[in-house]
Amino acid sequence: MVILDNYIGRSVLGGVLAVVTVVTILFVLISFAGEFSDIGKANYTYANALAYVLLRTPRHVYELFPIAAVLGTIIGLGTLAGRSELVVVRASGISIPRLVWTVLRASLLLVLAAFLIGEVIAPPAEQYAQQMRLKALERKISLNTSYGLWIRDGENFVHVQQMTDKRHLRGIFIYNFDRQQRLKSITHARTAELDDEAGWILSDVERSNLANVAALAPGDTRPQVAVTTEQLDELRGFPLLPVDVIDTVSVAPQTLSVWRLGDYIDYLLDNGLNADNYELAFWTKVMMPFSIAAMVLLAVPFVAGSMRATSIGQRILLGFMLGIVFFLLNKLAGQMGIVYDFPPALAASAPTLIVLVGVSLLLRRVP
Repeated sequence: MVILDNYIGRSVLGGVLAVVTVVTILFVLISFAGEFSDIGKANYTYANALAYVLLRTPRHVYELFPIAAVLGTIIGLGTLAGRSELVVVRASGISIPRLVWTVLRASLLLVLAAFLIGEVIAPPAEQYAQQMRLKALERKISLNTSYGLWIRDGENFVHVQQMTDKRHLRGIFIYNFDRQQRLKSITHARTAELDDEAGWILSDVERSNLANVAALAPGDTRPQVAVTTEQLDELRGFPLLPVDVIDTVSVAPQTLSVWRLGDYIDYLLDNGLNADNYELAFWTKVMMPFSIAAMVLLAVPFVAGSMRATSIGQRILLGFMLGIVFFLLNKLAGQMGIVYDFPPALAASAPTLIVLVGVSLLLRRVP
C-alpha cells in the first residue's frame, strides 16, 4: 500500500509541477513583452525588464497555486486513469477514502511549497522589483491616491506628496490635533530623510502653532485663534512615521507577508482607521493552504468517477475551468465582503468552504 500511495502522490505532484512550469513560462513571456513599451526610457534596459518580470513571478505563481493544484491533480490522476492504472489501484483494495487521504498527503507538500513562495520568497522579491523598476525609470513611488499618501499616527495626520523611496520624502504636512480633536499645529517640510541614528530629518520647515485666545469684543462667543509661525532650516529626530509603515502602505496588500499584514492591521486599528482591505488580504493568505488542499481534493471525484474514459484534452479543459471559477469566486467574495461589510474572515473562507461541501457531495456519488 505504501508503494501505491507514493506512486499516486508522485503522479499528482508531477502533474502540478508541470502546470506550474507552463504557467511560469507563459507569465514570463507575456509580462516581458508587456515591458517593451518602457524599455529605453531613462535607464530601463532589457536586463532591467527581465529582472523585474522574474522577481515578480513568485507572487503570481503563488496566487495561481489553487488553479495549478486542481489542474495538475486532474492531469496526474487522469494519466493514471487513461492507462487503466487507477482501475488496477481500485481493484487492489484502495478505497475512495484511502485515495482521498493519499492525494491529501501529497497536497501537504504543495502547501509547504506555496508557503515558502508566498511568505518567504515573493514579498521581498516583489518589493525589490518595484523599487528597481522605479529607480531605473527615474520615477517616484506611486502612492495610495492621486492626492498623495495620508496616514494617521496617534494625534498626527501625515500627508506625504511624493516618495523617492521609503527613506526620502517630499512635500510633508503634519497636522497635530489635541484630544478634543482641535487643530494645534501644522508643520510643513519640503523634504524628509531618514537617518539611521538621528531618525527623520526634516528640511526647510515651517511650523504654524494655533492657540485659542479670549474673545476680541465683549459678548463675542466666536472662538478666536492666535497663529504663530516659525521657520527652521532643519528639524532632526522628528517622530514622523515608522519606516515599516511607509514601506507597507507604498505596496499593495497582497504583496505583503502575513506577518507584515498582521502588524499593519494592528497599526490601523490602533489609530481608528479602516483595515478591511488588509484584513481581507490577511485572511486570504491564511486560507491559502486550505484552498490548495480543497482544490486537490476536487479533482478526485471527477477522475475516479465519470471522467475515467475522457481524453487528456477534456481533463485539462475541466481543470482549467474549475480553477478559473474558483479564482473568480474568490475575487467576487472578497469584493462583496468589502462592499457589504461582511467579516473579512468569512469573505476569504467562503469559496473554500463551498468547494469542500461540493467535494463531499461529489465523493458520495463515486462508486
